Amino acid sequence: QNPYRDIDALLADCTYRAILDAVTDEKNLAGLRTPADFADLSARIAPIVRSRAPEYFDAAVAALAEYSPVRRAIDARTGTLAADDVADQLANLIFDGFIGATSLTHLRALPRYLTAARLRLEALPSAGNRDNDALAAIDRVIVAWNRREAQLPASRHAALADLVQWRLEELRVSLFAQQLGTSGSVSEQRIIKAIDKF
Repeated sequence: QNPYRDIDALLADCTYRAILDAVTDEKNLAGLRTPADFADLSARIAPIVRSRAPEYFDAAVAALAEYSPVRRAIDARTGTLAADDVADQLANLIFDGFIGATSLTHLRALPRYLTAARLRLEALPSAGNRDNDALAAIDRVIVAWNRREAQLPASRHAALADLVQWRLEELRVSLFAQQLGTSGSVSEQRIIKAIDKF
């Protein structure tokens, strides 16, 4: 299943993200003043965009391949706290525009996050209180995140969200599907400490 209206919209989002990355790497954007400056920038980044857009496409296709299995697992566990939590998680990871909103590093990690979510739901009947305890740890991180966000100016909210969202995804893997591995050391305490220092 695909949150984009059609393949053209998906491809456009891949191109958008590749352009965003290429422009972000540019040193002198503030110096663009004339149409000639813009044409020069376009010529410089065009090869970069052509090489990066397919990487985004491949990563997005890999993530989308995991979408339907997770959706089916949610439907099979409807009415549970875990299914509600995974439905929220899925909505925050895969949506119309998710490619443009997600760095390539994180886009490549989405299949692992989605597989962990599916494995969590599949293990639910035998997980008992273990799932509830893990969900409580996630909730404590979210409470710390919300508390810190309330203390920060709005201009810093997006950076905090970027920091916490991806560490929270790694925590989910650690708690619910440790066999998949994480991209580094992660724990509830480490994330809360990073939030408090932000």
